[in-house]
Amino acid sequence: MTTTPLCFIDVETTGLDSRIHQPYEVCYWHEDAEEPRTIRLPHTLEHADGGALRIGGYFDRHMSPYADPSGAVAADLVRVLRGVTLVGSNPSFDAGMLRTVIGTEVWHHRLIDVSQAAMWVLGLDRPPGLAKAADLLRDKGFVIPEADHTAEGDVRATRAVYMALDGLRDAA
Repeated sequence: MTTTPLCFIDVETTGLDSRIHQPYEVCYWHEDAEEPRTIRLPHTLEHADGGALRIGGYFDRHMSPYADPSGAVAADLVRVLRGVTLVGSNPSFDAGMLRTVIGTEVWHHRLIDVSQAAMWVLGLDRPPGLAKAADLLRDKGFVIPEADHTAEGDVRATRAVYMALDGLRDAA
């Protein structure tokens, strides 16, 4: 059986509607890499939701709009995401936002959602958010970094949640 490499992903956006809002930051962490990588994405604030910007600490982190007329950022994303299985907390949202940057889906068509996995492994009746899944796993003794609504912080938490859930599954 051929397996696709895993890539933990999180995207910070100017809002929740991919028709009018834009991603401004993406962090990805290939399963075999030592550390994650964060990329600023070209964007405007034309239709931005102020609440979304506050949650992501957009202005606190001194972010600002910019353009990428060469398309280098999109080309870099295509290269690093081609053929991987995206792992995230709501990866379908992240994938939809990434499509707005690169124009197509280059990753494997199956996505892994750690919130759904937490629901099944922890015996819940609904998928918890990333912060709740992390709290539940911390209660079981796992070390999970705090999700902080930055792309890198959330990728670190997502990866730790995935690894903890995988360990619980293997222990069962």
